[in-house]
Amino acid sequence: MSSFLVLPSTLGGLVEESSGSVDCLCFGSGRFLRSVLVPALVGAGLRPAILQTRGRSFLEYCSKRGSLEYEVDTVGRDGVVSTEHVPCYGAGTLGSSEGTAAAFDLISKMKSISVIGVGVTEGGLSSASNQAMVNLAALLRHVMKMGVACENPNGKICIINTDNVPNNGSVIFHHMMELAKEKNDDAFVEFLKNRVTFHNTMVDRITSQRPDSDGMVPRCEPVPAKACVVEDLDGDLPPNLTTPELRQAFGWVVRSQRGELSCDIALKLRVANGTHTAAAHVMALVGLTMTDALSSKSDGGATLILVYLDALFQTQILPAATPDYGKAETKAVYEDWRRRLCHAHFGLSTFFITQNGAAKGGIRIAPTIRSLLAHNNPVTASTVYAVAAILRFLTPIVGQGGSVNGIYRGWLDGAKCSTEQHGSSPEHTV
Repeated sequence: MSSFLVLPSTLGGLVEESSGSVDCLCFGSGRFLRSVLVPALVGAGLRPAILQTRGRSFLEYCSKRGSLEYEVDTVGRDGVVSTEHVPCYGAGTLGSSEGTAAAFDLISKMKSISVIGVGVTEGGLSSASNQAMVNLAALLRHVMKMGVACENPNGKICIINTDNVPNNGSVIFHHMMELAKEKNDDAFVEFLKNRVTFHNTMVDRITSQRPDSDGMVPRCEPVPAKACVVEDLDGDLPPNLTTPELRQAFGWVVRSQRGELSCDIALKLRVANGTHTAAAHVMALVGLTMTDALSSKSDGGATLILVYLDALFQTQILPAATPDYGKAETKAVYEDWRRRLCHAHFGLSTFFITQNGAAKGGIRIAPTIRSLLAHNNPVTASTVYAVAAILRFLTPIVGQGGSVNGIYRGWLDGAKCSTEQHGSSPEHTV
């Protein structure tokens, strides 16, 4: 099997051939990138090729199917699963010398390039020396060497990242500059400054996998209002990536004013992530192992938890966030999130959400407390209860099992967890 496959002009099968029609690349093949970024690129009329940074599972998936279309499942609020067939226009791997050579050969034959999507997990962005960053620098160098044109408004290739790392675009830029300076490559430094723009982004769509798909078929909630927010301060994006139609269909939001993206990120942390953390610890303590329990109208405990979350938002998060982010925008974020949280057929494991609970509490709930105190607003029982639930969850149970054969018995032990029916742990942490 070849290391790079591209779609021929007619669907007669997968063949090895050059293709000037590919006009953007996706560096990485994770479920989130394939369920959020690629559909938006295709919806904007672009033709992306997907390059795995290591391994060849996506390449083999395409080869086995005999097509470069891949499947994405969306679980509707009524429980009906719809499957979208998303086209891509190349599939390859940078995990071998043969695959890298084939990918570089494709680049040399591209007529133009507009976007490079990057989805390599938080670990991939951890340092300039990470292999993913080294490979990305090599790919960009080859684009520079081949003189591939860019028809974007300002002639700059747009790097769009789908990993939830703060200031992710700036992080990638600094890594690329570090690698360029290590090699004393002044030409590459100028290329990075003048021919490439590194967009900061926020991504937010809960994505797991279809059972028994080996991770190849994303299983997603319906598209939220802000599935991907891209900061574009200088108008560098292709015009087709800035339309209202794209926002409506794919939750693709473009922010053109400084500070708007920071507002989106802060509200996601305080409103969506904060209430999620607050709910999950309480649910875990009372044996509710999946968040879809919140959709039940007959479960008094679930109903009470929603009353608690509404109080937490109305009396604490909303007054704390309004001075900095505005009342209307804060309420809109909560309304969108509450609908997502009450999805009866797409729950998450409360055990998964409570992982690193102390750190999450500090990141997601503490900013609300600080803002309340700064504006002389009272800290009410709902916030105190949220913090107390985290502390209680982290405290060993006295006289209820303790250690069994050296293994600690915790709050969720003995509770029936149905994670398997929802696929493995979500790729996108909420």
